[in-house]
Amino acid sequence: MANGTVTITNLGVSTAGIVGVYQILNPPEAAILGLGPLAEEPIVVDKQVVARLCINFILAFDHRVLDGFTAAQFMSRIKELVEQPLLLLL
Repeated sequence: MANGTVTITNLGVSTAGIVGVYQILNPPEAAILGLGPLAEEPIVVDKQVVARLCINFILAFDHRVLDGFTAAQFMSRIKELVEQPLLLLL
């Protein structure tokens, strides 16, 4: 493969309640990461339901390049960095 291997795309602002769409790979890239709109969602924190800003991430990838376990590890790391951005400084 040459040049980019992953595309990052987003839906932008959505007022229709759409939280994400499935992405189509751009050959010869290995994956595309789609970001949904930022929206307040009810989340349980310390046994209390509170409103928090949330975003959905959708990963489409070529199984000939990545297996599901590796893709899940990637998504787990993205989640960790979004929730704790100071980790990027380590």
